[in-house]
Amino acid sequence: MKKIELMFGVVLAMALAFTMPVFADEDEEVEYECCCVLTCKWKYTILNPACVQSDNATGYVYALYSECRDWVPELEGQCESQLYADGTCNTYSQPLAQEALKAKFPEICPEALLDPIATFSYERPTDIPCKFGEADDCFIIDLTARNDPRLEVIRTFRDEVLSASAAGSKLIELYYDYSGKIIGIFDEYPSLKMHARELLDAAVPALQAVLNGGTISGLMGSQSAADADILVEELDALMQAPLQENLNALKQEMAAE
Repeated sequence: MKKIELMFGVVLAMALAFTMPVFADEDEEVEYECCCVLTCKWKYTILNPACVQSDNATGYVYALYSECRDWVPELEGQCESQLYADGTCNTYSQPLAQEALKAKFPEICPEALLDPIATFSYERPTDIPCKFGEADDCFIIDLTARNDPRLEVIRTFRDEVLSASAAGSKLIELYYDYSGKIIGIFDEYPSLKMHARELLDAAVPALQAVLNGGTISGLMGSQSAADADILVEELDALMQAPLQENLNALKQEMAAE
């Protein structure tokens, strides 16, 4: 396959990899995870002397927290409980809440000379549940049914095309790094989920063509590549992580191979 076609395939597969589950082979031992995407609510009280008279000296900030942990089937009920969600938010998301307050601080108290000195108390997360499931299966976001035959095309493209190059292997690793953040974004922005679904409909036949020995360019034009880039840009703008920067580096690496 020509480099430009492989690069195009990586862009398309990236958009799919971040929205589709990766299933374990039947003969592999099944691993389970408890995966949470939580909006954690914290009450703050600013203690800086210059700010205590501000109407916003006490208020609320929200922190989006995502995690996956190894789990066992016997604890499925505990994973999906509100008690576990509360404990996860309370234990792990306060640094994110502090960063959120710091970002708002210039508006809350513009006369302050110091970063916010504040106390925080946990309130509770939104009702986004934690989910128990097979490893890497927690991020299904109903773009397809679980038994959709296109899943096999994506798995095969991942295993036979992406895994065959260093850049493609790094792309697969990015899936694990970003999936939790992106599922939270799709929950909040349904239009992006629809964008990903449309890209899936257009891309899978092209990926199948590559597996059959054909070329992507024979089925898809520059507009589809542009659509994939737009999805990346939209996701990148909504998360505090360098998604687009990492993907551009991978495309450059692939061009040099």
